[in-house]
Amino acid sequence: MAFLTLHVEAQDCANVEFAVFNTTGGEIPQLNVTYEISFLNSETAETGLWEVAEEGVFAPMCLPVGCYFIAIEGASVNPNAIEVQLMQSDYIMILSGWVRVMNEGAWITEFCVETPMEFYCPEAIDYAAGEGCQWSFEIGSFQLGESVDWNFGDGGESVVGGHFMEHVFSSAGTYEVTAFFTSFDCPMGVYLTTTIVVEGCGEEECDLEMDVSSADGMWYLFEIPEQPDGAIIEWYIDGQVVPPTSENGLTFEAGFDFNPYWSVCVEVYTDNCPDGMEACYTNLESSDCPDSDAMEVEYLGGCDALFWIYDENVTEIGWSVNGDLIEWTTGIFFDYTFPSDGVYSVTAELYSATCQGELYEWEIEIEGCDEDACLLEVEWGEIECNEFLIGALNQPEDATIFWTLDGEPYDYGVSALTYTFEEDGCHVFSAGYETPECPAGVFAEVEICSDCTGTTEINRVTEPISSFEVWPNPTNGSLFWQAWGFVGSAQLLIHTLDGRIVKNQKVLNASGEVDLASFADGWYLVTWAVENRDPVHTKLRILH
Repeated sequence: MAFLTLHVEAQDCANVEFAVFNTTGGEIPQLNVTYEISFLNSETAETGLWEVAEEGVFAPMCLPVGCYFIAIEGASVNPNAIEVQLMQSDYIMILSGWVRVMNEGAWITEFCVETPMEFYCPEAIDYAAGEGCQWSFEIGSFQLGESVDWNFGDGGESVVGGHFMEHVFSSAGTYEVTAFFTSFDCPMGVYLTTTIVVEGCGEEECDLEMDVSSADGMWYLFEIPEQPDGAIIEWYIDGQVVPPTSENGLTFEAGFDFNPYWSVCVEVYTDNCPDGMEACYTNLESSDCPDSDAMEVEYLGGCDALFWIYDENVTEIGWSVNGDLIEWTTGIFFDYTFPSDGVYSVTAELYSATCQGELYEWEIEIEGCDEDACLLEVEWGEIECNEFLIGALNQPEDATIFWTLDGEPYDYGVSALTYTFEEDGCHVFSAGYETPECPAGVFAEVEICSDCTGTTEINRVTEPISSFEVWPNPTNGSLFWQAWGFVGSAQLLIHTLDGRIVKNQKVLNASGEVDLASFADGWYLVTWAVENRDPVHTKLRILH
């Protein structure tokens, strides 16, 4: 009796859903179906009422794995008027074989709830970023067999691709991006959605060009292209507003005699460019700009650096990183946080009273950026002389580990694995992952050698052991076990990843409980060993 009580209390349930449909074709608008679901020993598991109209009823439940009877009854309720479907794991079953006892009472049939399959489906579109019309999207990390049907909500056709996708929008706006993701680990698929706001896309570029000509080097003609009706055009000499010299304002003429220092600028404001466009010309040579000695940079450590150019007459400086404009400043300093380690090119475009558009460039190597975010270690422990436990440690919680064996793909989506050498030799096990915080990937590897596969102990003929299970997994305290076909005694052992035995208990019962509340968080290996039979190994995670 103690065994039965323990087993029932520790038993997990599987998520299933009943779909019930009215098949009378509208002759009966609603059927009230009384149902009872019972175990094979006649103990009731679920009861209730389904009010089944044209749209049907969907009833999710959580039932322990096993077989059941289901009974339905009610006015006009029969298998010709009602269809009951059972949805579980990755398939749908239409219940059939309905019978009535003595052709009276409820209609009864049998169904079984199977052990649910484990799926690893992503939960969100993790990364969505862009500038202007160009955007990038990413769903977690690569999964074997992945296929993603992307729809960007801009009226275009769906695009089939992988977990990473780029898209060019045609105009600014708010878009709902959806993705239907499937893979070997997510065969039923999952719909993922994110909403983005696209700005600065499809708008008229607010750039202005000015043509400059002179016949004698003292009298100059300045011209700009045709502008839309209503455009506001303003001309400046050395920063002072001057009137245009033409009715349409598109040209300006001026003589500068022997003035060695002057500049002419024009600003244009239109409906499409309300912030204005500017073009300038100066007779100053670049030799009037600060030389390279005015360039300074201070690496602040981690991801941060400070750049500056000393020019007491500075007007504004445009700062770019790897060719992408970051900001315009009216001061001489630029403080920037780099996204990750690497070599970067930082460019400054300087404008001042004596320098117009001179470019300055730094090359800087960033090291130690986000050191705490991109961690990974691989540890191993010996179970038998030719069998080893290998585990990945210290990775972020959202990281999905992929494994290679001697450079070839080996496993995916697990943090620990066991490997048995078939013959003496060495193998290299490598683990890695990618996350939005670690886009370049993080990798670690270990080489393990075995030299004992030829011993009599390893090659002896053994009998296969009976089935053995532990639950819950992960656990934060109690761990339950169950062995089927168990006779005699067994050893229950728990190893750490470095091979240490932290639990060694002789077992005389087919089921039981062990308290692991004092064990540290991490991965362990549970071994069920019976004399003259192959041991059964189960990976266990303790998570408080």
